[in-house]
Amino acid sequence: MRGEKIGHIKATEALAMSKVLDDLLRFGVRKVDCSIPRPANSYSQPILLELYIRDRSKEDIVRNLLRSCGINIFTSRASLLSNLHQHVSDYRKPKDEPVHNQVPKPTIEPSKIQSITTVLEWKSEEDLDAVFDQQQENLRNVPLVEQPSQLITKLMHHQLLGMSWLYHRENTDSLNPLYYQVIEKGKTVWMSTVSNSSQVQEPARIRGRNLICDDMGMGKTIMTIALILKNPPAGHKYRVGSTAHTRPKSGALKSATNYENTSLCIATLIVCPVTVMSNWTKQVNDHVEPGVLRVAIYQGSNREKLLDDIARNKLDIVLVSYQTLAFDYKTEFGDEDKVGAPSVKKRKQRSIFSISFHRIVLDEAHIIRNHKTSMTKACLKISAEFKLGLTGTPIQNKAEDACTLFQFLGVEPVSSTEIFRRSIDKPIREGNPAGLALLRTIFSHFALRRTKEKEGIQLPEKSVEICKIMFPEDSVYKKIYSSLFVSAKTAFAAILTAGDDEGLKQYMSILELILRLRQAW
Repeated sequence: MRGEKIGHIKATEALAMSKVLDDLLRFGVRKVDCSIPRPANSYSQPILLELYIRDRSKEDIVRNLLRSCGINIFTSRASLLSNLHQHVSDYRKPKDEPVHNQVPKPTIEPSKIQSITTVLEWKSEEDLDAVFDQQQENLRNVPLVEQPSQLITKLMHHQLLGMSWLYHRENTDSLNPLYYQVIEKGKTVWMSTVSNSSQVQEPARIRGRNLICDDMGMGKTIMTIALILKNPPAGHKYRVGSTAHTRPKSGALKSATNYENTSLCIATLIVCPVTVMSNWTKQVNDHVEPGVLRVAIYQGSNREKLLDDIARNKLDIVLVSYQTLAFDYKTEFGDEDKVGAPSVKKRKQRSIFSISFHRIVLDEAHIIRNHKTSMTKACLKISAEFKLGLTGTPIQNKAEDACTLFQFLGVEPVSSTEIFRRSIDKPIREGNPAGLALLRTIFSHFALRRTKEKEGIQLPEKSVEICKIMFPEDSVYKKIYSSLFVSAKTAFAAILTAGDDEGLKQYMSILELILRLRQAW
């Protein structure tokens, strides 16, 4: 595991397994998966070997071969789940282990496993809310803090509560909740509730690694701005406001991650789509006293100058688009997975990736759900003391969408794609209730999600105003629009006349015609 030997398989069982694994084609095995299905101890590790066989006629041959050597065979998922749940319920230390070495109970208790037998397909908001049904524990004992005096808009109760939760988590250094200590061979080791494997080294401590997954329109932006004001960098003091907020250097905790050739700055880097950049600047201007937060947009030809301002601590908030960050990433690092990527010597001595920011915020964080894209790789490359993701849809299509969010936060062991797929995504797809129970528990530790309906939050009613704008008579724009409209109408009529089949083939052309009309307007 992770390149290290953790044990061996008995000779009789290994002999039978080797006959199958050494000749997969002969036995019609299409795919082999191996995992540790339940907690274990230093004396024995259970191994779950899953064989996917193309030819049903060869299934009996493989089954009889393995069964003859004492290997348990499960032909149905129901019998497998029943067996695993029984083992988890009977989880205990070896008989010859002293009483004082008894293994503590795992964080995820078997009694909390939900009796869900169908695959969750994430097709509705209710499916997403079901994953967060444990998150209320995050807010039950959170003491409220006063909103920063530089914020001229009074926060609503749920916004103040969310900001307080973030503030306390950025000022609390805690153990990774996905591990617990056990005694193996007289030594204390760390057991993962996700992978069911142990390690000697203590997992990285958790501080300021958060997700805000509130429903749209509940004020994730203003909560983030309030957090920036409430929890400034160590020793930094905002210049304006009746009560300046300062975090003393003596009480500052160092970042859990060490980066070479980086310099700590006071700025918060906000990565967001281009379309919401103006909203961030507007929110700062509308809700913060003038002159408190210095905001700049990292784009265009002024990027090099902004790096100087960031290094000299002249900026408090730096806005950058996902596209610009991805472009800089490809320019500096190329495609690191391919031969011919730029060498370290040829890379810039200073770039946005060489700065250790005070905080990084991903707005619409679900954009990085594909770990193969340059945007995701760029976001993961940024170093910061605190990390915050904002998204109303942390899971869009499948459970694996959440994996890159945990990679961004740096939460072990779910930051490993392989472990996440094996321990969470695969069980959920196969209807194993333990996968969903585990995902719920992980989100309850690192994420906060409220909906307007469940929280009884009263927001101002939405007002829709339709304004009809007419072209001036004899306007050149009206002539262009009229010409395009006639052409589009003629083309659309021709497509409809051709029948439904032709209409389906030409639907992209129809959308393009509508786009041209909108552009002409």
